Amino acid sequence: PQATAALAASDLGLDAWPTRSWWTRYGDTQLNTIMADALAGNPSLDMAQARVRQAAALAGLTEAADKIQVSAAAKTSRQLFSAHAMTPKPMAGEWGWINEATVNLSYDLDFWNKNRSALQAAVGRLKATEVESYGVQLALTTNIMHHYIRLQQLYQQKDIALSSLKQRESTLALTQQRALAKIDSAVEIK
Repeated sequence: PQATAALAASDLGLDAWPTRSWWTRYGDTQLNTIMADALAGNPSLDMAQARVRQAAALAGLTEAADKIQVSAAAKTSRQLFSAHAMTPKPMAGEWGWINEATVNLSYDLDFWNKNRSALQAAVGRLKATEVESYGVQLALTTNIMHHYIRLQQLYQQKDIALSSLKQRESTLALTQQRALAKIDSAVEIK
């Protein structure tokens, strides 16, 4: 009851969720490939999607309980009728076929909304598993994005460090040339 009231009071629409492939807005083909590979073979995501399919199937079964139920069955068997029983003369002591066919039709009158309530609960479970599945995907993709950005940052720091090293080596070479030309002393080299 408290959770329902809290959710009813919140103003959450579909725009509150990121799109399924939110990372594509960065236009990075390498990132798109990494995400596609991660989503294609992720066991956690596969399990979450299986739970969604299971909840959808259960919702379908629950919905079917409120519909007209029709079933049919057919059975055939061969039997030896006893010659010394109450079987009439033409069949007594003979083999005969017994064929049986049934058709059943039923409908559950839902006077107290049991089926409707069960369907609402099943649909609620389905929505919850859909949100869970999306949450698993979102957690996976945001983790990948976090590490991808961190890796880019490390590459940029490496490039800056290499540029700085190259600049210092150039300065050292220039200072050594100046010391050889007696413009600078050995102190500047150290």
